[in-house]
This record gives sequence, structure tokens and C-alpha cells, in this order.
Amino acid sequence: MRKFLPFLIIGLAFFASCSSGENTAERMEKHGNAFVMDYYSEETTPDNLEALLASEISKGNQPVLFFTAAWCGPCRKFKSFLPTPEMNEALKGSTLIVIDTDRDKNAQRLNARYGIRSIPTFIRVDKDGNVQEEMIGGKWGRRPAADQVAKVMKEFVAAG
Repeated sequence: MRKFLPFLIIGLAFFASCSSGENTAERMEKHGNAFVMDYYSEETTPDNLEALLASEISKGNQPVLFFTAAWCGPCRKFKSFLPTPEMNEALKGSTLIVIDTDRDKNAQRLNARYGIRSIPTFIRVDKDGNVQEEMIGGKWGRRPAADQVAKVMKEFVAAG
């Protein structure tokens, strides 16, 4: 029994952190002027994502989908810049919806819906989930500074 106790404790802690009482686990964080929303669900479908997009547009926010994965170096670099003042200004008036293709159980459906061929991919969408513009990869170079990434993202968001 003692051998299994640590595993039981870890398992219970993991289960408690994963269960939120809702089918869709959403976490919204305000980073300066922008909102960043993690969207992970066992039941993520194009329909419930489109409802989220319409809701954000009705609030006056420009939704940007960010397809990411834990193994993606440029994705990790991008995420590290989110709390910076440069990124706060660049993402002003937008909602970055983070879709982790490793964690979302239905990522294949969303990948197919949006034609994801590479990670990272950023997609600016309208209220119906239609693609307005797509940016594949990190267009900011191999060793970017926060201001370089912010400049690219500001142009991407503003084009909408």
C-alpha cells in the first residue's frame, strides 16, 4: 500500500487540477490591453469555437487563433513574450485563443477545419470562423527580441 500512496496522491492532484466542472476548460488572462484565452476541451468542435469567436467579436475584440504544441520552440518563445509591454500594445483589442494541439482531444478536427500544416500557425478569423489571414511559423527570425515579435503581431492583428 505504501508503494502506491505517492501515485494515488499524484493521481488525485492531477484529477483535481483537470476537472473544472465544465466540458470546456477556458482560462482567460488579461495581458495589458490584450486577452489571452487557453481553449482546451475534450469536446472542442468547430461549432463551439465559432460561438466563442462570435462572442469575442461582439465584445469588440479581434480573435486570433494560435495553434501551438509543447515541443514547438518558436511557440515557447512567442509565449514568453506575452507579458511584455511591447506585446501588450501589439495585441491591443484582440483575443489570442491558444489551441494546444498536444492537449486538445479534437485537435485533428480543428487542424482539418483550418488547414493547419505547421506549428506555430496564427489565424485571424471572423465571427463565423472564416479565415481572414494566416501566418505560418515565426515570421520574426531565429533569435527575436520582444519588439520584433510585437511588430509582426501588431501588423497581423491590425490588418483585420
